Amino acid sequence: MTYSLYVSLLAALPTASSILGREFKVGAPVADFSVTQLDGSTTQFSKLKGNVTLVMFISVQCPVSNAYDDHTRPCLGRQRAPADRNQGLRLLHQTGTENLMTRRGLLITCAAPIQTGSQAAGSLTPLDEAGFRRMVASHHGRILLVDFWATWCSPCREELPKWVDLHAAQKTKGLGFVTISCDEAEQQSAAAHFLHAQHAPEPTYIRHASSDDAFINATDPKWSSALPALFLFDRTGAKIQSFIGETDIKELERTINKALVS
Repeated sequence: MTYSLYVSLLAALPTASSILGREFKVGAPVADFSVTQLDGSTTQFSKLKGNVTLVMFISVQCPVSNAYDDHTRPCLGRQRAPADRNQGLRLLHQTGTENLMTRRGLLITCAAPIQTGSQAAGSLTPLDEAGFRRMVASHHGRILLVDFWATWCSPCREELPKWVDLHAAQKTKGLGFVTISCDEAEQQSAAAHFLHAQHAPEPTYIRHASSDDAFINATDPKWSSALPALFLFDRTGAKIQSFIGETDIKELERTINKALVS
């Protein structure tokens, strides 16, 4: 059985100094450490119970760590820490103040071993405005849903799995689904891994335009580039409707179903 410590982001933790800057090999023992939560209670690493313990230090202020968190959840069978658990952690330089960093996930103990296997590196295909037009045209004869999203966009990450499931249910009826990341190049790997974890259909794209205005005009001149953004195209490639901001899945389903039978 493989035991591993997963650290995606380490803040300046006085109690975690023993693990900062150290590299742990698979199977190697990990030095014990503790973390203090906002309620003053302390969690000791050595006290955790489980075949495999996953430790993640992440922040809502860090989009990359959020993407890793979302990518890791399927490996854990989507187990999360209890919703009522205090998961705040005080930063070293903020001790004694009310300026706190909220934690989305602190300590997750698994009841069963994590099944590991080869992980595809993952990559996104760059897409400029001309490529966008060609991509839409390549779906001629199908209804096409295009999702513009980013790892730093929390509603995007929450909604995207719904659109993947919607596509899976409707693809045999003629629905196509394409994701286009609006992340910077530095976040491309995190975006690719998130999409892979959500089983998003390939190819998956990342916006790579020399001119943002030109790309927006090629998509929808009325679009302000706000995210999340969904665009629905008919079988000829003409835009049916845009959905900017958080979208009601029932409304989207009604619009798609109407397009599929037309």
